[in-house]
Amino acid sequence: MLRKGKLGIHLDACKNTAQCTPVVIPVPDTVTISLSTFRGSISKAIVKVHDHVDVGQVIAPAIGGLSVPIHATVSGTVEAITTIRMSDGSIIPAVRIKSDKAQTPWEGIAPPIVTNHKELVDA
Repeated sequence: MLRKGKLGIHLDACKNTAQCTPVVIPVPDTVTISLSTFRGSISKAIVKVHDHVDVGQVIAPAIGGLSVPIHATVSGTVEAITTIRMSDGSIIPAVRIKSDKAQTPWEGIAPPIVTNHKELVDA
């Protein structure tokens, strides 16, 4: 349903989940993470097969422009630097990680310290 407000039109979320019980999704045995970023830019993996990675660790840095760094979503061991076929038919590089199920956060993750406008923008 549309509602018009001071700041424009607001759409109802319509997710029909308000009464649902939250479900814990188990950590997968493996994940395959695409190295394609915004608008099809392809990042290059900085991890190698057999490397251990933690959740949040950068596995491929931003390559400039509008790209973003790509992070590990599970902790575990890099099984392969491989390729995957995307929905548009293109074949792109990807990193496959075998999960150790520990979900260990990367040591480089820390909450930002924000005491002024510049630090907020940087964060």
